[in-house]
Amino acid sequence: MSGRTRWRCGAAALMAALLGCGDGGGATAPDPDTVVPLEWEAGRTVAAVLVREQAEEPDTLADDVCALRLQLGRAASAGALPELDREGPCVVTPEGVDVDLADAPGFAPVAGGTVELFGRTYTLGEGALPDAMDVDCAELADPIVLRSFGGEVAEDALGEAEVVLPRGRVLDLQAPAPAGDGMALWPSGPLLVGWGGSGGASVEIVLRARDGGGPAVRCFVEDAGRFELPERLVAPYRDRIAVLEVARVTQAVVDVEGTELRLSDRRSDAVWLSP
Repeated sequence: MSGRTRWRCGAAALMAALLGCGDGGGATAPDPDTVVPLEWEAGRTVAAVLVREQAEEPDTLADDVCALRLQLGRAASAGALPELDREGPCVVTPEGVDVDLADAPGFAPVAGGTVELFGRTYTLGEGALPDAMDVDCAELADPIVLRSFGGEVAEDALGEAEVVLPRGRVLDLQAPAPAGDGMALWPSGPLLVGWGGSGGASVEIVLRARDGGGPAVRCFVEDAGRFELPERLVAPYRDRIAVLEVARVTQAVVDVEGTELRLSDRRSDAVWLSP
């Protein structure tokens, strides 16, 4: 086992500040700073640790819903997150598919011993890749400190490390203009999404039907304050109530003895779009 790894990551998006009035139209591919890789090669080992805070939970618009997700997996073959369509930095994912190692074809769990996060310990085992766990938002300290303890199991895929990540700024959704608490009207023109603040590694925009069924449009863009979604992908949702969620992702990506540790803080706001 190699020596102890220690990493500090600050908010990193000077480019976003410089492009504050851009609409993302020049982007030709999704921003790679996502909570799990969108594409991977065979043998890639990823520890994806997600701290998620939703100012308004998309399905219920309940305030301040928080969760943790800790996954450790290795890809048996090269692959990509399932998608039905793509335009620029936006992809359309099938129903039920999230940006999650459990939905990444070919990733299987591997053992990683224990990690400590927010004063609690968690075991990364060889069972099924776990879902997110709801937590009290008051437990989410700033900065996020993740400690991994190496050499605890025969094959410890995640060695000894400490990663410190300052939490990202709260994201507030500013456009489409609200027409009530958590509600907005579908714009007659392009779906221009605007949000306050900047400084994240990236922003994830999610558009899907309010009833929870069907595919979702996901755009992975710079934290530049605004982005116009491709109308071709948006059009199928305009005749119904849809959920629009915008999330700022602040991230540290660290190599720990050959394992790619992606520690992500995802803070989001949401609105329902009504015809």
